[in-house]
Amino acid sequence: MGKESILDNWWFKTSINALITAVISTCVCWVYDVAKPTSPQVELQMKKDSMFIELAQGLTGKHDTQTVERVKHDVLSYLSKAMEQYPTREEFAREKHRFIDKAQGVIWESRMENGNMSIHAVAPYTNKTDEVNFNK
Repeated sequence: MGKESILDNWWFKTSINALITAVISTCVCWVYDVAKPTSPQVELQMKKDSMFIELAQGLTGKHDTQTVERVKHDVLSYLSKAMEQYPTREEFAREKHRFIDKAQGVIWESRMENGNMSIHAVAPYTNKTDEVNFNK
């Protein structure tokens, strides 16, 4: 049994292989992070942020963070309130299936029930604008 060289030990070879693998893996991950394209969500958010910065600059003449956040809050709250006025998809679809019978004074709605189309009275028709005399 002679003296063994450190290069002949299995644990040394395994340690060197692990170190080389870690370095190569780190380099590959870094190259991938640098080279990968920006996701569409990130690009969209960047466009929104730049739009709000330009809007704040145009409205107030400032583009500091506090002003931009205030303008963003004001615009988004205005838009959310405006969106509440629009009908939902279900309301829009129901409105397309409503019929007004002015003679009877009833609003009818068609519905599908068990594969059959049926018409139901949903509300009285109370619009009296036809009777208004605008030439007073």
